Amino acid sequence: MSLPIHRPHGQLEREGGARGGLGSSPIVADLTASPDGEGLTREELESERLERQRSARKNRFPIHQFRQSLPLDLNSDVPPPFDLPVYTSALLPEQSFHSTLLTTFSLPTVHSNADIPQSFLECTVLLIYHVPPSVIIDPYQIDQLHTDGVLGDSVQFFGDIELELPLSRLSDRARDGSGLILEINLIQQKEKIAEGNKERNIQVGVPLHGRYLEPKRVEEERSERTVDIEWPWVGLKCPLSPSSSSAGSFFLFTSPLVLLSIMALSSTGNT
Repeated sequence: MSLPIHRPHGQLEREGGARGGLGSSPIVADLTASPDGEGLTREELESERLERQRSARKNRFPIHQFRQSLPLDLNSDVPPPFDLPVYTSALLPEQSFHSTLLTTFSLPTVHSNADIPQSFLECTVLLIYHVPPSVIIDPYQIDQLHTDGVLGDSVQFFGDIELELPLSRLSDRARDGSGLILEINLIQQKEKIAEGNKERNIQVGVPLHGRYLEPKRVEEERSERTVDIEWPWVGLKCPLSPSSSSAGSFFLFTSPLVLLSIMALSSTGNT
């Protein structure tokens, strides 16, 4: 899967150039802004900056701990009363500055029964996306799609997105990437599911946008870089069952792959 992400050409600001220029070094900006930097060497200042970055990341809400924080039984010993779907994700179009991450999963049946189980319709589909800082999920666009009834019954963002900035100007927090949590209420989708859906599947498309990357260095021969995007986590948040003492259960769907690779296309501009 490839998504060209163009880097700026002819818009570089050297050290000492105009404030906020696209090519200004974030390290230089950090060092000059440090209140405790007087008398320290450049190496010491850089070490201090990296330590602040590590400390900030420890205080972030990491995506891999999301499931552990849910007040739900995670794939508990009690199996769901239906077959859990297998889902797939793909970038469409594959080569575009603006692409869509399309996730598809088939509707489950009561094992050999062709009817969609009522217990499935009582659940909520949860999709959790996390993208690297070189890729943008535009919250304004997502909110509009949600308002229009196109995308999810509930949306929640996490992380610092810093929408207008190139990669070289992002804050340490924004460099952890950002993400989106979508919820789809299946009861509200019941008519769509029951009628006119011969393929018995649900598709969710999240628009992605490439961020301007750092310009290609003189010594770099290739003008492309590869950026990995995680597949979304997809699962069912189901209501309390009589045998459970928790607020409900969370069943993860299965996926054959975990990463999508996209091509980040640089400009011919050099540093």
